[in-house]
Amino acid sequence: MIKVIQLTLFASVIILFFKFFSDDFSKNKDFKIEIPINNNDQSENNHIKDLKYEVNLIDGKKYSIYSDLSNISKKDEMEIIDMKGVKAVFLNTKNIPITIISEKAKFNNFNYHTSFINNVKIQYLENIIYSDRLNIDFTNNEILITDNIKYIGKNSNLIADNIRIDLISNNIYSYMNDNNDNLVMNVIN
Repeated sequence: MIKVIQLTLFASVIILFFKFFSDDFSKNKDFKIEIPINNNDQSENNHIKDLKYEVNLIDGKKYSIYSDLSNISKKDEMEIIDMKGVKAVFLNTKNIPITIISEKAKFNNFNYHTSFINNVKIQYLENIIYSDRLNIDFTNNEILITDNIKYIGKNSNLIADNIRIDLISNNIYSYMNDNNDNLVMNVIN
C-alpha cells in the first residue's frame, strides 16, 4: 500500500514538473482555440461550427481567425483547417488591425500560415483591397495579395497583380506579374 502511494506521488510530481516547464518553453506564442461544446454542431466527419483561433505572436502581434464552418484534417502530421465564412484580424505592434474577410480559407495550426480564397476583402485603416487570394506567411512575415486586385484608398484607387505587405516594416509593395504591364492608379482629389 505504501509503495502505491509513493508511486502515485512520484507520478504526480513528474506530471507537475513537465507541466511547469512546458509552459515556460511555450511563452513565445500563446495559442487559444475556442470550440463551442454542442454535440449538434459537431459531426463525425470533423465539421465544427463557429471555430475561433487566437494566437499571440512574438513582439506583441496578435492574430485571430474565425469561421462559420470548419473541417479539420491532417496533412504531413499537421492539422489543416478548411474554413468557410471566414473573418481574421491581424494586430500589429501598434494595435492597428488588418481585417480579412473571405468565403474560404485554409489555416495551418502548426505555423499559422493562412490562405484565403474567393471574394477576399482586406481592410486596413481607411484602405480597402478586394482580391481573389491572400496568403499570410508568418515565417517570412508577409502578406501576399494576388488575383484580381482592386485597391480603394482615401486618395487613390489602384489595380495591380500583386500587393505584398511586410509585417515587420509595414511597407506595402504593389507590382505586376509582367514587367511590361503598368500599374493602373487613379488619384482622387
